[in-house]
Amino acid sequence: MPLSEADVPDVLDLLGLTITEVGSAHVGVEWARRWPSGAGRVVVVVQSAYSGALLVDLALAGPAGQLASRQVALAHGEVRRCRLPFDAAALSGALILSIKAPVPAGASRLRPVWVRSEAAVPTPGSSVLGALFGALKQAVGRGGSAPTPASSPVRELPLELQGVEGEPPIAAEEEVVWQVGMDAPPQASLAIGRAPGPAAPPPATEPAVAAPADDGKASCLSCHGRFYRELVREAMRCPGCGQSWEM
Repeated sequence: MPLSEADVPDVLDLLGLTITEVGSAHVGVEWARRWPSGAGRVVVVVQSAYSGALLVDLALAGPAGQLASRQVALAHGEVRRCRLPFDAAALSGALILSIKAPVPAGASRLRPVWVRSEAAVPTPGSSVLGALFGALKQAVGRGGSAPTPASSPVRELPLELQGVEGEPPIAAEEEVVWQVGMDAPPQASLAIGRAPGPAAPPPATEPAVAAPADDGKASCLSCHGRFYRELVREAMRCPGCGQSWEM
């Protein structure tokens, strides 16, 4: 049976991300960070907005040229989190995330069109604009009932690089956030206009994850799946069900 919009949750919105539609995909930037060692990383979440298999090309560039790139394969509303590591030691100036996501021939829409802020990551002092975009979300965020043509298949988004302490966490360069058959992640608690940052840990009285076993994995008390702690330390939520983790 063909999938419909009712079968594909708005995962990026549930995760509290600012959504930009680019051709066949919905794109949200979780954060862009630089560590004292000079390591840099941008984390992008991409959801297929159309049926069938499709490819999304991500490219990160600075003033001196390209820093990182990745091609993401998606199918039937699938959502993936991609990490773009790069050398930020000598980086000065703006970062640009280029996205290319053409709509495959014969594909049908699975997610309504989004018309929202062009900024991928909020900049300081943008809370007023963020609040305005949030208030307009229900009015213009989702497309109406009339058929809507695909948006431009190519887009460039400016990113603000955030300096942080410590070392970059160990994590897979790509992971599945949602596929058909999985439960939608829980609604994120989001303050309009907030700067990107790690997910808040759950209350200490309600641990979400049991103590890790000797094999280096931890069990999610929500879906009972077992996952390597290193692979989820950055996102701080279960890859299977989206429940917040307490490591």
